[in-house]
Amino acid sequence: NQSENIDYSSLNTQTFALLLAKYKALLLRSDENEAPFTVNDFGNFISNLGLEKYPYVGGAAPRRIIPVDAGDDLIYTANEAPPDQLIPFHHELAQVKNPPVYLFFYCDQPSETGGETALLDSTVVYRYVNDTFPEFMEKLKTYGARYIRTIPAEDDKESPIGRSFYNTYQVKTKDELEEKLNATEKLEYEWLDDGSLKVCTT
Repeated sequence: NQSENIDYSSLNTQTFALLLAKYKALLLRSDENEAPFTVNDFGNFISNLGLEKYPYVGGAAPRRIIPVDAGDDLIYTANEAPPDQLIPFHHELAQVKNPPVYLFFYCDQPSETGGETALLDSTVVYRYVNDTFPEFMEKLKTYGARYIRTIPAEDDKESPIGRSFYNTYQVKTKDELEEKLNATEKLEYEWLDDGSLKVCTT
């Protein structure tokens, strides 16, 4: 494992991108003799990097906005599902046309037991699957992937992927939702009898 210590306050957009490309992940924390790195500090740090803001639209996880001085819709809780619910490895928003380039995590209150956020290097996963299942990879390269989701009308607080279609697409009415869906390329949708929404993206 490679590592180096850098003053996070000196990071700019270019340096941040270079370090992330080199190490795949960056850990930010205060020295023992410094004041704790607060969520407000975290928001300011992200904002000062000058990265393009990414709207959380299309995600399945039920989340709450965490207000910070740097602006609204910048920091969210990771997931509002009960702590006993398993969140498997996944690519964030892989089902949308333009998934985020960078992800940031902040820990405000460490878990008494467990609670780790494990990260995987996708290039390692790709090489393993490509070497172990070449026929599957050829099909994937030829036909692509298709994501099929069934989204409820109301948030399911017991599920880590239970976000309602209103909150998923940040709309207030079904008409507004259909207008947004109809304007999205490579997306098909269907209203189901129970009032939920079936969405297919390629």
